[in-house]
Amino acid sequence: MILNKLMIKGIRSYSPSTSNVIQFFPMTLILGENGTGKTTIIEALRYAITGDLPPMSRGGAFVYDPTLSNSTDTNAQIKLKLCDRYVVSRSLSLTHRKSKIEQKNTENVFSVIVNDSVSESYGNNMENLCNNDEVGNVLGWKKEEETNDRTKNTETKRKMKSLSGKAADIDKQMLMVLNTNKPLLDHVIFCHQEESTWPLSEPANFKKRMDDIFCSTVYIKAVENLKNVRKDKNVQLKMKLQELNFALQAKKKHKELLARLERANEDFMNNSGVISNLQSKLQVLNEKLCARHAIKKEINVESEKLLVLDVKLRNLKSKSMEIVDDEVVNKYRICAG
Repeated sequence: MILNKLMIKGIRSYSPSTSNVIQFFPMTLILGENGTGKTTIIEALRYAITGDLPPMSRGGAFVYDPTLSNSTDTNAQIKLKLCDRYVVSRSLSLTHRKSKIEQKNTENVFSVIVNDSVSESYGNNMENLCNNDEVGNVLGWKKEEETNDRTKNTETKRKMKSLSGKAADIDKQMLMVLNTNKPLLDHVIFCHQEESTWPLSEPANFKKRMDDIFCSTVYIKAVENLKNVRKDKNVQLKMKLQELNFALQAKKKHKELLARLERANEDFMNNSGVISNLQSKLQVLNEKLCARHAIKKEINVESEKLLVLDVKLRNLKSKSMEIVDDEVVNKYRICAG
């Protein structure tokens, strides 16, 4: 984490009319007597990064009391530049009314310095910001204003496209930029002096904070999720292995059928010559059979003719016998007479 510069205005005892700036480079030691604002600097850093108000800040205690300046309200602001290219700004207001004191968060802005002269500020839909260095191409964000920011150390005009968003979006983006978790910021890096004795607290509270710092709960949940995923994947793997086994068996059967088909084709090709020869012989036999059928038909015709002639012959013989008999009878009669 590289902190470059912090500006505080209207926080605790810091005047709301003056911008108090502290430079953090290369290393900064915060020294001073009690009540000079050392803790306020740490509280401001914590609020700028995490968005959490410090302990004992209810009732508007975190913002400069407007009654000290004979006013009814105070506009406070904390602005932090870090990692040489990010700027986060958080604004608050404290209003004294007759019946109550009202403190509220008025604006949250997150800015990315694209180059030396252009700064793009975003406070909504923060996830796309870290994934795209060309911040001006991020879509879906409403542009609220364009201003020119002249700094004392820079002669170049900086064009600010300010886009305000929800505090939760800013908080999430800050954690992404710093690549850390919130419990580590709250309980270690920016641990408030009122809560600095938590390592000596009850074992259950101590364990909970340590688990939060090291993300043990997240780790345990991740391990459980991995176990569940592994279990599901094992079930899926078992099903896939069964499907693979069925597929291998089907492939083996398919291969056997292809082999049988190939052998049958080879047998067919080998026997095609024999079949052709047999077909030729069958044709010759059919021709001979047809010739024999013709001869048989002629024989049948001649047989029928022979039968007719035989009948005629018998008739002739019968008539001849009758004629002979008649002649014999006649001769006998003649002789007898």
